[in-house]
Amino acid sequence: MKRIAQDLARYLAEVLGEHVSLRPWEGHKGLPLFLRERYAFFGGRLHDTPLLFMAARTPDEETPATIRKHIDQARQRTHDEVVYVRDGVTSYNRRRLIDHRIPFIVPGRQMYLPPLGLDLRERFDQKKPARDAIGPSTQAVLIHMLLRGFDDSPVKAADLKPRLGYSAITLSRAFDELEAAGLAESRRIDRSRELTLVADRRSIWEKALPLMRNPALRVEHVKGEIHALRGFVAGLSALARRSMLAEPSSPVVAVSRDDWQSCIKQGAVETIPMREPGAVDVEVWKYPPHILSDGDAVDPLSLYISLREDADERVQGALDELLGGLPW
Repeated sequence: MKRIAQDLARYLAEVLGEHVSLRPWEGHKGLPLFLRERYAFFGGRLHDTPLLFMAARTPDEETPATIRKHIDQARQRTHDEVVYVRDGVTSYNRRRLIDHRIPFIVPGRQMYLPPLGLDLRERFDQKKPARDAIGPSTQAVLIHMLLRGFDDSPVKAADLKPRLGYSAITLSRAFDELEAAGLAESRRIDRSRELTLVADRRSIWEKALPLMRNPALRVEHVKGEIHALRGFVAGLSALARRSMLAEPSSPVVAVSRDDWQSCIKQGAVETIPMREPGAVDVEVWKYPPHILSDGDAVDPLSLYISLREDADERVQGALDELLGGLPW
């Protein structure tokens, strides 16, 4: 923790031209043990404003909703503004921290201190990642492995074919993408190819999350009978089932592109230009929701990805509850 404190002080001096003397915060002794294990606390003054820096000790990133709870607990013992500090934050969590207006500093990269009117964007390395996202079919394969418990045991392409309905070529491409992303390793046994995750499921999920994209291509509004859609409960409707969140005013279902196009051609549903009372929101998905579902609702990981950009704190809290209930 001495290193991150030095990096923090150096960064503040370089960017703001102000020397900040950091000192261990004695108030940490009154905090719960789990907070003392997760963070080191330093006090300091910036622009004559007393601040408490809460520096992450662990390599795993917490969700912004969880960080907010930890900050609130620390603020019960201080009147100072609490600033979250860690040596690296994913681009996705950076956006969410800003959405939640959580003050944070990534030494050498970014500083977001709304109480002081400071929002200095990060300096990215010039190296461009090989890929910004994995493809929809690759995402479906990975989610299947995460949900089905393939921590140490490999999954064979031949077994995925009937379960997911993808061709051998599509599965081969998905295996290649997961290897290129450093999420899995594959090998050939005779004519078959099998894939193994390179770490435990929770670690793979956290590493893969920035590469995953919302499975919904678009949202359509449908009036009247929707049985022909063969839709799966999705969006806020599905999240309400798994948490204390209230049901949305308009039910949400997810369908595959093929099912949607088929219903439109047959005139089986009536679309309307905007949401109105009695209408249903239909998410048209990039991959068929049924291939990952165990019931009449979409799978929990796809659900999380589809709602993670929602700025409502209640939704974010329900999403944290959703992940917390997974057996990994």
